Amino acid sequence: MDSKIDQYALNTKDRVQISGKAADKKITAVRYIDIEDAEGTGADEVAEGNYNDGSHSVVQAPPVVARSIENYAATRGESTQEIQQELANLKRLVEELRRERLAQSFVDVNAPYMVTESLQSAFEILIHSGLERRLAIQFMRDAAMALDPSGRADHDRVLDAVARTLVDGIEVVPFFPEASKRNQGSSIVAFIGMSGVGKTAMLAKLATHATRKRNERVALVRLQDNANEETVDPLSILSKALHVPYRVVQGADALAIALEDLNNFDWVFIDTPSVGIRDRAMQNRIESILHSDAKIRIELVASASTREIELGEIAKCFAKFRPEALIFTKLDESLAFGGMISLAQRMKLPICAFGTGKKVTEDWEEASPERIVAEVLDI
Repeated sequence: MDSKIDQYALNTKDRVQISGKAADKKITAVRYIDIEDAEGTGADEVAEGNYNDGSHSVVQAPPVVARSIENYAATRGESTQEIQQELANLKRLVEELRRERLAQSFVDVNAPYMVTESLQSAFEILIHSGLERRLAIQFMRDAAMALDPSGRADHDRVLDAVARTLVDGIEVVPFFPEASKRNQGSSIVAFIGMSGVGKTAMLAKLATHATRKRNERVALVRLQDNANEETVDPLSILSKALHVPYRVVQGADALAIALEDLNNFDWVFIDTPSVGIRDRAMQNRIESILHSDAKIRIELVASASTREIELGEIAKCFAKFRPEALIFTKLDESLAFGGMISLAQRMKLPICAFGTGKKVTEDWEEASPERIVAEVLDI
């Protein structure tokens, strides 16, 4: 390890110059990485002490740090600007070491290639988007291998290659299949998901679309958690607005009776109670009810802004339901979209639809890889 560090120091001696006096200095209580660089500061800040001599940018430390530097400089017989310059050089060295460590993580050891700034920038975009690191590494390796050396140095070509790799890695299916591919009888779809993801709202969007745009016959069913439940029932309001039948049921037997009564409808949409990740009893109860009828198609609804720390638990919790596809909501409220790809890859499921806003009649769309990639890469 020491030999690698020594070799790196030799390779970077022309980029970072640290005086012999700086090598003998003791570490201060203030981390040099926390001292802001002068680059990007305003003219007022430069006038107060930041300067640029044409080749080096020198930091202006906070007042407390500045006094410490002045006191230290006085004891060493050096100028404050000299010490600030050395701190800036050290900061640059740490940043270069950090970027090199990140770059090495997605080099394919079986087919090594030079990691360029363009590749590194694209990798950091994927990480910033919320995509899991292991997936970002794999996508970047595939993209890099698809490019020649000149392409890896071209920012636009790198982004194009990454976009193509992501598109190829995302599977989508239509929520509403072609009429020729539909099963005989009703298409029964149950929506499951955690609290707050917009599950019921997404069901309402799809039911409204099927009724008003596709001119299909729709029925609604709500699987009730308990008989004493007293909440505002949005599906009851929706059923009256759409003039469609509506049933509230408890248990597998009641659900079977309702589905039999509604067998002549094109679609039966089932809303389920929200599932808590740690509520094993609720999970098992809903699972046993939904799996009592093999014709029920289960769709998992999740938020587009699902955090990486939650992905594993969500995948583990809902795998037992054996969902057939994913629906992502709140695309209009999300800032990081990589979690959609991560969850789909973890659960090995296609994506079928997006919720894109609060309007029941409009704000949804069929899933497409291009939409996801555009959001992830911000293009």
